[in-house]
Order: sequence, then structure tokens, then C-alpha cells
Amino acid sequence: MTTTSFDELFSRATGHPAPYRWQQQLADEGLPETVEIPTGCGKTLAVVLAWVYRRRHASPAVRHATPRKLVFSLPMRTLVEQTRDVIRGCLSKLGLSDEVILATLMGGEPTSDEWRLHPEQDAIVVCTLDMGLSGALNRAYGSSRFTWPVTFGLLNNDAHWILDEVQLMGPGAVTSRQLQAFRTSMGTALPTASTWMSATLHADRLATVDAPTVASPLRLSPGDEPPALLRRLNAPRRFERWVPERDEKIDKKELARLRAAAIVSHHRPGTRTLIVVNTVETARTLHTAVIKAGVTDAHLIHSRFRPDDRRAALDRALAVPGPDGSIVVSTQVVEAGVDLSSANLFTEVAPWSSIVQRAGRCNRAGEVRLDAPADQIPCVYWDPSLSALPYDETAIETATHALDQLTGTTITTKELADVGADEPAPEHFQVLRRADLIRLFDTAPDLGGDDLDIVPYLRDGEDLDARVCWRELDDKDQPVDSSTPKREELCPVPVGELRTWLKKRRRLIRLDYLDGDLQAGRRRQHQWVRASADAVRPGHIYIADRSEGGYASDRGWDLAITSTVESVTHGKEPQLAPVDETLGSDPASVDYQQWITLDRHLTDVGSDVQELITSLGSMDLSEDLTASAVAAGRWHDLGKAHDVFQATLARTAASGAEPDGPGPWAKSGGNGKAHHSRRAFRHELASALALLGDAGIVLADDVDRDLTVYLVAAHHGRVRMSIRSFPGEEPSVAGGRAALGVHDGDLLRGGEYGGVVVPDCTMDLEVMELGATKGSWVEMSTSLRDRPDLGVFRLAHLEALVRVADWRVSASYRDTP
Repeated sequence: MTTTSFDELFSRATGHPAPYRWQQQLADEGLPETVEIPTGCGKTLAVVLAWVYRRRHASPAVRHATPRKLVFSLPMRTLVEQTRDVIRGCLSKLGLSDEVILATLMGGEPTSDEWRLHPEQDAIVVCTLDMGLSGALNRAYGSSRFTWPVTFGLLNNDAHWILDEVQLMGPGAVTSRQLQAFRTSMGTALPTASTWMSATLHADRLATVDAPTVASPLRLSPGDEPPALLRRLNAPRRFERWVPERDEKIDKKELARLRAAAIVSHHRPGTRTLIVVNTVETARTLHTAVIKAGVTDAHLIHSRFRPDDRRAALDRALAVPGPDGSIVVSTQVVEAGVDLSSANLFTEVAPWSSIVQRAGRCNRAGEVRLDAPADQIPCVYWDPSLSALPYDETAIETATHALDQLTGTTITTKELADVGADEPAPEHFQVLRRADLIRLFDTAPDLGGDDLDIVPYLRDGEDLDARVCWRELDDKDQPVDSSTPKREELCPVPVGELRTWLKKRRRLIRLDYLDGDLQAGRRRQHQWVRASADAVRPGHIYIADRSEGGYASDRGWDLAITSTVESVTHGKEPQLAPVDETLGSDPASVDYQQWITLDRHLTDVGSDVQELITSLGSMDLSEDLTASAVAAGRWHDLGKAHDVFQATLARTAASGAEPDGPGPWAKSGGNGKAHHSRRAFRHELASALALLGDAGIVLADDVDRDLTVYLVAAHHGRVRMSIRSFPGEEPSVAGGRAALGVHDGDLLRGGEYGGVVVPDCTMDLEVMELGATKGSWVEMSTSLRDRPDLGVFRLAHLEALVRVADWRVSASYRDTP
């Protein structure tokens, strides 16, 4: 790693000779708590370059204090994609494309990313607010529940969060503040911090009950305005009413007709007219009305498209208008981050900060100067919506009053920003408290299969999204193409609308994470089950039968569409290791083209955990805690010596693929299905019980036994805070306790592993009972979670390191004979 000055770094990345003073300040002093810099000043690159400089070129002390991960959280998918592309270009110019991992975390993206597999490397994770915060709350949307703790551990340790466009985040901004307060008070294994930024930041509104003090934001100093920004600040626009007179009881279709007529009347040939409304439904209705009014070049943009269709819609909107000009009907997706300009802009009333952002898309770059003839000054036409939703009614009333005052006047961008409409603070959101976070640490569903609801911590007054793809389903409600849905197939759909759509008996299926191949005591050959309206959850992926409709490439998701949906040709995504999606499956133990002994695997994973810990350097963890993680890696799969597991691997062997030796084995060279003779059998529970019993003699005196046992049990995400039987599980032959396929009195055969002799062990499930003689599992796990030297963040960090090491080692067997 070579050392360079920030000036050199900045010049290589941007082509500018030197940074502005505020950009240099980020590099010298670090990323502050709050940033308020106008649009067009390059906030994204400034933050990224400051992090790169401090992480890779500053003094050793600064490097160590700078987190390896920069988590860039944004409220919209379009912003995520644009920010990712900007950062990718920056890394390329700096020659860091192969040294800094760049990952995207949003609905439908692959979850087996390099950033999780290599926590010791520098990484930038660009994510939507919902995906990022759900991961930081241990409920990562779009992921198997069994991988939630890994994402939780990595996003809350060794990470600097950038929360950009705060004004669009609602409760998410409050939740992000609370999370950072808890990281500070409860402790993390490695430094973790947060920065909130926007062009229209209300810093005082970031104060929360556990983070009441908000630092003054970093702002531009006089003389820091680049020429392009000065042109934008002096760009004029006139404010007028869109539909000056209308019946208060007007219906949606008639209002759309009147609005469309006004749009066509004021549209200027050869220019772009932009319309921004508050809901997808309003945008669809108005787009239809504009087409009916005779406009041929009219485009619709909103958030409910499949990725390629959304990108195509945005490309059409950004295209240079032809002789007749173009009309773009959009929702808030163009409100921030989209470099789009229009000659005229029509907008529904929204909160004042949103009006400022929308107005910035009219004469955006100052194409028309203030001294132009009056009839050439671009115009912003405004109109009240029929409902304040999805916004606060008081905020809408305040903005309406401000717009009334501006109507008939011409005002520059700078003057508009200085209007300072007294926008009311949002209604009090449901606030994440310490007790809520502690409850969320447990990833097991309740007995009804439900989880704690985190929606109120992320969004207010609107539905969060599920992800839907459309494929052909057979007569048994199974997809003809049963591969995992790919990103390019997935469309974000509001949970409430999807539930409404399902009430018409449409066919929708979901992956059965909990039961997998088990249902009603019978073995199944698939993992997809019919989804009911009540079972639809945010962030989950669903497959709809394409003959049921609901989508069109030019309109996106629409409940009114009944025609067959065109399928998307998808590619294959590389997968470093099979995904553990269901309770009873064990795909990570088969199809390696070679047989891996348990002895080799235990040694390899223990060594990889040690290498990870060494690479991460000094952590806020005592030596006995890090030694416990290494020991957990060393003995995590001891339970695979169980006869049930060994018999399963033996059955996976096809002719000519039998093991060459006596075993015991950790990985199979066969490619048969890894179905155990006991439903839901989990080898990691057997491992933990063995270490609680006679096999515990293998643990050195310098390790924390309880922590080691917990990390061993948790390395597949199924056994964490409690041990319990699942419906349909057979009791033991003797009628004793049974949990996850392990029975009281089972014998785990001993052996020699890495020169250490492990004795035979008898499984004792008394630990699953409250009040157990030697202490219950719940008491042990709760004590670890609540210990001051661990807590939820440090414990999850160690949990993630053990699991990542297991993933990495298992993946290496597929490439190395």
C-alpha cells in the first residue's frame, strides 16, 4: 500500500487540480456526524475519497481508527445504482478496483457477496435504506433468516455508515441514530461511526432519546462554490398554479384529465416537461391521461419496475427530446440524485424540502438565465393532491401556504432554498430502544412462525416492499424453472398491494425457509409453497404465475394488468457455497467432487478463524474471547461424527464416487440429496452438546467455554438463543427429549482430530429445559448476550467470523483438490 497525499488522490479521481476547503477538511479531520452541502458539489466523491485517504494513506493511527467498510445508505434504488456507478468509476481511476470491494445491497441482489466473505478487506457497500437497516436490525430483508446474524455482525462492526438524503428517510433516520447510539454505549469489536448528510438537512431533527446531541453540520465556506454550482444557484423559475380552479369533490380520472390538458397546453416543443406526483397510482393514471390527450412521447418512471425495465424507462426520460419534445411522468424517484432538467415542471404539493428538490429539476443547470425574456423563464406549476398521503398533513399544509406566497413570482434556486418555509417536524416515529434491539438479536420465529415487526422503524405511512418475479408454474404450483430468482427478474411490490392482489386467488409461491423439505410429517421434493395473503412479508422473494398478470414492461407493477407477463431471460450468478435456505437441508456438505475428512475440515476452519482475527488486528475483545472463536472454528463440526450424518453422506455417493477411506467425513464427493434419516437433524447441535459433555476436555483453559459452545451451535444460524423441537419432529425411541434430530442418549463416536483425542460422548438435552441442573441453554446464551465485555454487537461479530471462515474453507474445497 503506497502513501500519497490527498491532493494527489483527489486530482487522480476527479481531474481537478485541488480539493475545496471542505473536501480537504473531510480528509484531515475525518467524516463528521452531519454534512449539509448543496446538490452539485460532489458530496459522494468527497466522502468516498476522504475515507479512501484515511483508510489507506494516512498515519497508522488514523488507518486503524478508520473502519474497513464504508456503508453508503440511500432511500431509493435509483440513487443506489447511480452512487455505485460513481464510486466504481472513482475506484477505477485510483487503480483500486481489485483492492477495495464494491458491493450493492438492495432487494434482489445476490447475498453471498465478497464483502461478507472477506471482512478483513476494505469494502464499500452501497445499499437501500430498507436493506441496510433491516440487516443492521438482524432481519436482513431478502436473505435467509439463517444468515441474518452474519449481516448484523458485519454491518454493526468495523463500518462507517453514510446516511445520504436524510430528508427522505422518515423513521429510518431516527433508527439509524439510535443504532449508532447503541453501538457507542454497548461497544463494538472494531470502530463504527455514522454520518448523516443532505442538501437540506434539519440537523436538530436528528436528536433522539439515546442520541440527544447533534453536532453542527459541515457546510460550504465562502468561495467554495464551484462555477457550475453558482449557475445552478442563480437559475430562475416562475411559480404558477397547475389547475387553478377545480371542484373539491373531483374524482381521480377527471383530475388527471384536467391536469393532462394543462400539461399539453404549457408544453414547449423541443423541450422536456417533467411531472412529479406523490404516488405510483397517481403517476400511472396521469400517464394514461397524457397519452389520451394526444402525446406520443410520454414516459412513466416509478419504483415498481424490474431493473432492466426501470433503467430503460430512465434512459428514455434522460434522452435528448426530439422536435416535439418529451413528457416524463414520475414519482419521487427523480427527487434526488437524478441529473434531470426540464423546461417546465408540474408537481403535486409535497413537504417543503421535497418541493425544493423537485424545483431543482426545472432549469437545473441554469440553462435559462435570470435576464432572459419573461416568456422564456421556466415555470413550476403546482397543485394540491387529493390526499396528503404518503406525507404528513401538516407538512403539506405548510408547503401549500409557502407555494401560495410564491405564485406569480420568479425566484432563483438560492432564493428558494432561503425561503425557509417553517416545515413542521414529522410526527413522532416509533423509536428503537435498547430492549427492542436486544429482542431482535434472537432470530428464531415465534411458535406461530412470525417475527418481530421492524417496519415501523424503517418506514412511515407506506408499505415496505416484497420482491416478485413472474415465471410459469405447473399444476402443482411449482416453477418450471426452479432456479433461485435472479435480480433482473425481480420487481419491488408494496406488501399491502400484493396482499390485495392475492385476494383474487392468484397463484403466488414462496420459498419455505423454516420447513424446507418437511411438512405434515411427510418428506417433500421441493421448497416452494403457496403464499397466502397473510403470509406476505417485506423483503421476501415470491414467484407469481406469469399468466396471472400484474406487470408490463412499460408500466411496471399494476394490479389492473391481466395479460400474461413476459418472462425475463436471466443469467447464472456465481455462488461460492450452496445457500442454507431451509431447516432440514444441508447442501453445503455435498457435491464437492472429493471427500473431505472431518479432521481436515476442523483444522482448516480453525486456522481460517485465526487468520481472520490476525488480519483484523487489535479488537476491543479480550484474548480469551478471540481464543474462543478460534476454538469454535476448530470444533464447530464435531457433531458430523454422529451416525445420522455419516449415514447421510454415505447415501449421497454415486457409483464410482465412494469415499477412499474410513472417515469420518465432513464433505461428500457425491451429489445426491443430503436428506437425513431424522427430520431436521442439525449436526451443529450435536457438536455443542458434545462440548458441553465429555468432549469438553478438548477445550483449553484459556477459552471461554460458554462462548465457544454458543459459537459452535450458532455456525449455521439455526441454534442460537434457544433449543427447541419443531413440529413434525419424531421423539426419541426411548421417549426422551428430541430437538433438531438429536435425541437424548445418542452416542457421538470419538476420534483423533489434529492429534487431539476426543472421547465418545452421550447427548444430553437437559440443557434445553429451563431450570436445568447445570444451567439451561437460554440462561447461558442470554448471559453471553448481556455481558458488558460482549453484548449484541461483539457477540455477533465473533459469530460472523466463525461462519465466514466455514463458508470460505468450504468454498475452497470446490476449487482445490
